[in-house]
Amino acid sequence: MKTLTRQQLAERMNGNECRDEISDELETLAKENNLVVIFGASDDLVELRGAINDECGAGIFYLDRNGLIQNECGDEDCIYYREKLEEGLKSGKIIEVKAWWCGECEGETLEDSIFDPIGKPNWCYTSIGILLKHSPFRIMEDNECYCLGMAIDLDEIFN
Repeated sequence: MKTLTRQQLAERMNGNECRDEISDELETLAKENNLVVIFGASDDLVELRGAINDECGAGIFYLDRNGLIQNECGDEDCIYYREKLEEGLKSGKIIEVKAWWCGECEGETLEDSIFDPIGKPNWCYTSIGILLKHSPFRIMEDNECYCLGMAIDLDEIFN
């Protein structure tokens, strides 16, 4: 039985300050409960903490229950990598996450109106595959929302 849910994790992350996003204790508790938080740590770094402990750059990234999906070909057009992603996305074994920096992600622009209540954060994340299976939280900097992060439960997503 879980001792921490993704909603509780998001509540404990909410309002934490940039560069002091998650305590060692909370990260350990998240790991023990197979939970992951995703947040921005600078202008070009996405942090994953908890059951997955990794980082990547802004843009689109892919996750499975073990962590970030790596392109072993080193070429985005590699047919083996594309087939692995397509198969994993279709089966639900892989999810796609878009990391938006200042409202942009690989040439796309996020509509400002969706941020009206909180103001436009520097970082935010979207994923069609887990739209209803994540809990949002805010990371603050100078009393403003710097990052709209997400807490996810790997057991819930990859059941």
